Amino acid sequence: MREQQPRTASRPDVAPSRARQPDEERPPDERGRRRPHVSVRSALQLAFTASLIGLILWRTDVGGAINVFRQLNPFFALAGIGLLISSNTLHALKWQKLLGGLGHVRLRELFAIFWSSMATNNVIPLRAGDVLRVQVLAQRTGLPRTGIVGTLLTERVLDAACFLLLLAIGVPALQGGRALVATAVVMAVLFFGILGATVMAARMERTKLQHRWWFQVLPRRGREAVEGLLPGFLDGLRPLGSWRSGGEAGALAVGAWVLEALAYWAFGLAFGLELAVTAYVVVMVAVNFSSAVTILPANLGLYELTAVGVMTAMGASGGEATAYAIGSHLLVIFTISGVGLLTLWYLRIGLEDIFYLRGRDPRGGAKA
Repeated sequence: MREQQPRTASRPDVAPSRARQPDEERPPDERGRRRPHVSVRSALQLAFTASLIGLILWRTDVGGAINVFRQLNPFFALAGIGLLISSNTLHALKWQKLLGGLGHVRLRELFAIFWSSMATNNVIPLRAGDVLRVQVLAQRTGLPRTGIVGTLLTERVLDAACFLLLLAIGVPALQGGRALVATAVVMAVLFFGILGATVMAARMERTKLQHRWWFQVLPRRGREAVEGLLPGFLDGLRPLGSWRSGGEAGALAVGAWVLEALAYWAFGLAFGLELAVTAYVVVMVAVNFSSAVTILPANLGLYELTAVGVMTAMGASGGEATAYAIGSHLLVIFTISGVGLLTLWYLRIGLEDIFYLRGRDPRGGAKA
């Protein structure tokens, strides 16, 4: 008996199937709908940055700025880069001290994470690098995210204290400094209020949490959330509640910001500017403060506008101030991007490190 061969259905009226393209999976009116939204957002950010740069160029002597660029001294530019790297090394050491209430983390890892976060801020707006610091450190070490957030808050408080100290030195050198002195006094009062509240929170004992009056008035779900999140957050504040650990972290913060101010001074010498060191102290504080509120990657535009305003108040010409603002920002961006890219490669950071919400065992496994 002849073996029957399997037959394949053949229908000439049916066309062979093919993979559907992504746009074909949705109705015609929904194809590509999300792309214009992203493009509009990017266009608005670009337009805002361009408007700030245009305002700077309109108010200054472009020809004078070009002449200043031509006189760039590479020795002082490299010296400024070295000082900037040294400053951020001290910032990493400071962060290691602040993490002492959670556990010990190797400086090599913190240095890499710190620089990676700054490189991320150069590309992604809204301080996305801070999210990277919390997520990546939690993934690599298993430390609680709430505690890491607490260390970032403590870091901001110490930085504010350093800024007030440095402004007390640099503001009197500004023309029309009385108004700025009054502003600094108001900022000092607000800061000491925040500092006092932070130190009180750092000394709060988690075992007495349930006896607090504000804890008793919370609804049940609120009390459960506080019991789950607040202890780790307080552990992140803990070093500020001790004279020794708080003093060590504060000394590192002062040293880091002094080195960064010297880096800005070296950048000024690179462009042939002969201003007092105090001028660059105020510039450094002003541009760092503006970066804390900016919504743009790398603080583009706002950095230049802030630096030009301070430099002209210190007595620099419009051309000199513009050349310094643009040139120093480029040197800062190139330094952060160069070192940051190396640290991103060293850490091998992926999107799962940023958006993954569970802890990971430091040995490589995941844990709930």
